[in-house]
Amino acid sequence: MQEIIKIISEHLDVDQSKITPSSNLIDDLNADWLDIPEIVIACEEKYTIHIEDSVTESIKTVQDLITAVENKK
Repeated sequence: MQEIIKIISEHLDVDQSKITPSSNLIDDLNADWLDIPEIVIACEEKYTIHIEDSVTESIKTVQDLITAVENKK
């Protein structure tokens, strides 16, 4: 989980302490609609996994992303 938070923090330039599993990527962390696929790609590269587009489209919160990654590991 901490590695995923680090990826989000670096991509969105948000302090890691402000990112919680319940944080909404767009509403709370000011991501835009292009940031989410880029964050997913960074996670895919980090963990050598593939997250389907349909799953990427459903990611709204940090926990959604964590779950998507964990389901592929």
